[in-house]
Amino acid sequence: MLFTKKEGLRIGYARVSTEDQSLDPQIDVLKHYSDICFQEKMSATKERPELQKALKRLNAGDTLVVVKLDRLGRSVKDLISIVEKIKAKGAHFKSLDGIDTSNSYGTFVFHIFSALAEMELNLIKERTKAGLKAARARGRIGGRPKGVSLEGKRKAFVVKSLYDSGVSIAEICKQCDTSKATIYKYLRLANGSPNRDTLVKCEKSGYIRPNRQKGLSEEAQEQAQEVKALYEQGLPLLTIAKKIDISVSTIYKYLRFLNIEPNRPRFFDKKAKK
Repeated sequence: MLFTKKEGLRIGYARVSTEDQSLDPQIDVLKHYSDICFQEKMSATKERPELQKALKRLNAGDTLVVVKLDRLGRSVKDLISIVEKIKAKGAHFKSLDGIDTSNSYGTFVFHIFSALAEMELNLIKERTKAGLKAARARGRIGGRPKGVSLEGKRKAFVVKSLYDSGVSIAEICKQCDTSKATIYKYLRLANGSPNRDTLVKCEKSGYIRPNRQKGLSEEAQEQAQEVKALYEQGLPLLTIAKKIDISVSTIYKYLRFLNIEPNRPRFFDKKAKK
């Protein structure tokens, strides 16, 4: 009675680097050379979960099949590492462009092709860098275009018109259906100061930002003047707070509104304390 050697499972692996690329050409070919197929859209320089699944699925006698060697990896170190893992399981690697590690000749060809794949990748990088350098020398700078689009400029004009007519920032946000940060951006673009007077410089970052301090009602302004008069008399803040029946934080708010920065900790009356 004759016994034939049982052929192992053929596991296909298809990969492209970006979402825009199609896996269909590789899958159509692997249908004829593999029993199951793992596929993913992922750069060879990143973690590839589907490849790891394919490697875990391998058993002794199985074969991992790819259409081209560079679908498995682009560097000699990476390719050799993956193939060594395959061999450690007693499995084989096969690339349809002429590599089969099930024999000595195939292993030899694999190392040659690995070096060629890495050289091709390095040449692409060098050509890309040379092209960018030549473009910069001619005044062409890549990347995202700076500035604001025509639609943004139109919105900035509308925002400035509303702002100059006295409409509040909150109301402009509602009318234009946009955030407060974007409104300030449009006002800076249109040379309109969002605080109608000055800009404030942040001490930590040095960034010039709008002074977003809100105004006070007539009643609050009268109360602020009363606070100012008591403060200039030298009364401590807690005494002022008790007299007017407001919090110390509100006193600070009123004083800053009147461009007075409390520079001394007058919380307690020393005489009263004694």
